[in-house]
Amino acid sequence: MSQSYRKIRIHCFGGPECLELERFEAPKRTPGLVPVEVAYAGVNRADLLMREGNYHLRTLPLTPGCEASGRVTEDAEGFRAGDRVLIFKAPSGMDSDYVEVGPECLVKIPAEISLQVAASIPLNWLTAFDCLDRLMKLQSGQTVSIFAAASGVGQAAIQIALARGARPFAVVSSEDKARYLRDRHPIPVLASADPERIESWTLGECREGVDGVFDLVGGPRFRLALKLARPGGVVVQAANPSLEDTLINVRDFYPKNLSIFGFQYGNLMAIGKDRFAE
Repeated sequence: MSQSYRKIRIHCFGGPECLELERFEAPKRTPGLVPVEVAYAGVNRADLLMREGNYHLRTLPLTPGCEASGRVTEDAEGFRAGDRVLIFKAPSGMDSDYVEVGPECLVKIPAEISLQVAASIPLNWLTAFDCLDRLMKLQSGQTVSIFAAASGVGQAAIQIALARGARPFAVVSSEDKARYLRDRHPIPVLASADPERIESWTLGECREGVDGVFDLVGGPRFRLALKLARPGGVVVQAANPSLEDTLINVRDFYPKNLSIFGFQYGNLMAIGKDRFAE
């Protein structure tokens, strides 16, 4: 490890101009933690919300970055110098050349996975997997509507659904995003933000509604999710990038006996119920 390292710091909330690259002296090693030289850090919507001041981490200054990959620099806590590792339980701070993390936050990266790919896995793929597998229990032959389907989590959800033999319906906000998905997956894709059009399109494909709705938009869109789910279906709410309040009528869900789940990966880690090790 060199005598100094760099990391991104945020001293005020706002746009990209609030990101500052600063240099720090290398700290003394902390017993019980594993030193890692960071190769790649993922950039997620949580990082953008954090920068804007719309995330639950609001104490300044702070360093964004909730996931990263790199190499262990010294033997520590069961890891050897040179081990390629994925950091997957970081609430923040990974936009840095160097970090020290607990061994429970690390997993060794298999040889066939690059450091770059590994850094993109935790938040997107674990969110999609946990929501579709544990909460929705999506099975072969079932249907699922995915809002914000061109997002990182949305694209992971599409691939997981297809691997399960389920039929995903992708809803995106623009034709560019729709073309992007159509070029990659043989699935129905709709580009629209109009709730009535989305409802008409979805129920035209699935008259009784879809088995599950994976809502990555939130706000007013959540009420639409309740309308699209079939009787006995499942709605999973995993984000609210709209930052708008959700107003619903209880008649939207109780007569249909819907199951409604909320999912937030950071809080799932905090209570020790994330499934990454499994």
